Amino acid sequence: IPGGGGGGGGKGGKAPGKPGDWHCRNCGNMNFADRAFCNMRKCEAPRVLEDWVCHACGNKNFFDRAVCNMRKCQAPRTDVDPKVAIELASKGYGKGGLGKGRRF
Repeated sequence: IPGGGGGGGGKGGKAPGKPGDWHCRNCGNMNFADRAFCNMRKCEAPRVLEDWVCHACGNKNFFDRAVCNMRKCQAPRTDVDPKVAIELASKGYGKGGLGKGRRF
């Protein structure tokens, strides 16, 4: 559509997000799945991750793991892009870091 605006995004957007997209718990902004931090400049809060169950072996893993901790499995998590968990951990969010607990 010539001159048409973009699709719905952010708080006021009406278009549903794609699988893996997430809403910031601080400001409500819709973020793409591959973002580790909210993209609102005033917010920039880290993404909150939850414990997850491995799709391959059924093992329950802590929220800050990018791959299953079962030695025979090591499957990557599928609920979140593993790069997101790695980026957050590398910046000190997670166990014993700035985020303390699930504040990922």
